[in-house]
Formats: sequence, C-alpha cells, structure tokens
Amino acid sequence: MVEIISIKPILAILASAMGALFILFYGKK
Repeated sequence: MVEIISIKPILAILASAMGALFILFYGKK
C-alpha cells in the first residue's frame, strides 16, 4: 500500500508533463 501511495504523485507529475508536451507539439503545428 505504501508503494502505491508513493507512486501516485509520480504518475500525476508524468501525466501533467505529457499534457504539457502535447500542448507544445500542437502549438508548433
């Protein structure tokens, strides 16, 4: 259970990073 709790914030950061990358790529086009 502790591992899942520690992984959750990392997944949130990755999700936000992916969203930012998508916005940057679409913005260039």
